[in-house]
Amino acid sequence: MFCPNCGAQLDDNVTVCAYCGKNISAQQEQPAQQEAPAQQEVPAQQGTYSEPVQIPGNFVPDPNYVAPIAKPVPAKSNPLLGIVGAILFGLIACVVWVLIGMLGYISYIGGLLMGFCTVTGYRLLGKKFDIYGIICCIIVILLAVLASNMFIVTMSMFMQEGGAEVAQLLGYGGFGDVFFNFFEFIGRADQLLEFGGADSSMTMEFVKDLVIGYVLSAVGFAICAIPQFKTRNVPG
Repeated sequence: MFCPNCGAQLDDNVTVCAYCGKNISAQQEQPAQQEAPAQQEVPAQQGTYSEPVQIPGNFVPDPNYVAPIAKPVPAKSNPLLGIVGAILFGLIACVVWVLIGMLGYISYIGGLLMGFCTVTGYRLLGKKFDIYGIICCIIVILLAVLASNMFIVTMSMFMQEGGAEVAQLLGYGGFGDVFFNFFEFIGRADQLLEFGGADSSMTMEFVKDLVIGYVLSAVGFAICAIPQFKTRNVPG
């Protein structure tokens, strides 16, 4: 071994140089006591890393790196509330349908409104217009259009002079009795009209208005339902 101070050759087990008197053991321990270079640490992201990520000192970010775009979380649907919304808005459409129908424009305005209201009601309360919304709205439209036409025909008959007497003649007590036995009533009324030599038929007129109502309701439903169904996975 050589003395790190004067360069004299010494035995391996000496601790003090015999030529210059320097403490050799103290100078040999100094390199081991030097601190290691600090490591740069990046705090771990919550829920992603359990330990800090060590970044080397020569790290260079990639200029072509593009951060991933977060995908939208699909909106959660509530079919039960959607059904309630479709029924409530369908009832509103029925009221408007009847009011307009008494003026003779039921097939043109009421049908479009029926399709729009049922879809809107389901979407507002159900939060998502999915396949359940389509099935629910179709059922509500079928029943609502039928009930609205039945109500209009019954109301029109009782508003005409002698309508109540005709109902009593056919064995029906009043508006409710005619409405809840509607198809039986118009069957008997057609027999009475045929016996009197009339060319008109209540059944045919009712079916014609019903078909037109269904067609226009389908148009209104499609206009409103298709865009809502396409955006069913958008949060909202």
